[in-house]
Parts: sequence; C-alpha cells; structure tokens
Amino acid sequence: NQWINTLAEKHPVIAWGIGFNHHYDAPPIKTTLNLKKLALVGLRDFDKEYPYLPCVSCLKKELEATTLIKREIGCITHYENTKQHFDWPTMYNDAPFQDLIRFIAESRVIVTNTYHMVYWATLMGKKVVLYKPFSNKFDALQFKPVPYSGDITADIKKANVYPAALAECRQRNIAFFEKVKHIIET
Repeated sequence: NQWINTLAEKHPVIAWGIGFNHHYDAPPIKTTLNLKKLALVGLRDFDKEYPYLPCVSCLKKELEATTLIKREIGCITHYENTKQHFDWPTMYNDAPFQDLIRFIAESRVIVTNTYHMVYWATLMGKKVVLYKPFSNKFDALQFKPVPYSGDITADIKKANVYPAALAECRQRNIAFFEKVKHIIET
C-alpha cells in the first residue's frame, strides 16, 4: 500500500479489479491505500464507495466451457491447505487453469475456500459452497456463495446459481477498459 501511495503521487495509477484481502490470522495492515489519489479505481469488492469491477479473468473464453457432469460435488482447496477435509474429488488451486476449469465444468457443485474458484465456478453457473474462509476478501462478493454449515445437502439447497453473472462481469470490464483507454490516450 505504501509503495502504491508513493507511486500515485507521481504517476496516474489505475486500480483494475483490486480488492481488500486481510487474512484473519495476520497482523493488522499498517498502511492504508489512499484510493482517492488514484486516477481510476474499480474494486472487486461489492458495496464499497468505489465502482464494482470484478476480476478481469471473467473475459477468459474457457469460462464458457460446458461438458457432461461427472460428479455431484467437486472440492477445490487452497494449495497451502494440505489437510483433506472431505471425501469428494479434490483439486488444489495451483493446478493448471485448464484443469481447474474442466474440473469445475464437470462438477454440479463446487466446495472451495479460494477466491477465484468461488468466482469462476459462479461464472460457470455452478452452485458454490464456501468452507473455512481465511480472509476478508470473501466478505464483499456480489454473487454470494453459501457458507458451509456442516450439512452439505442443506447448503446445496440454499445455494444460488447466477445465470447473468458471466455477462455482467464481462460488460463491467469492457466498460472499464474504455475508461482506461481514455486516460491513456489523453
């Protein structure tokens, strides 16, 4: 944050889809990012005072993948979380992008504790259950996953599918790109 604040004093800085991310077990963040000093801000955090701008990875064509469902529940866990929590087929989020997308596409429901797996599974029209969130980055999602309660059947029943999410996220990023072009070209 300190480095970005310093840079913004001298140059136009554009924040494209950045978000708040404080791990619950980490010490407090000492320097606050001064967003008012930035040339353009789009936050991945919904319901903040700045425009909502989800991660630009929504533009990846692979998120349109459809395939036959091979499993009811697929679990994708953070690569630092090596303890197996469930008996469902499981991947780690450091697997190659193509493998993660195929796994999501082949699953009816995704159970995860990683931000991008929540995001991508939502964009792919899956029900998402969030277990053991470790950061506040999950607090301001526009398309909310269901928190894991210990009763996966009940959680799946509560979970929503957001059919318009992919198109909306793409539209927001394309519109933001036009604003970025305007700043760069003037």
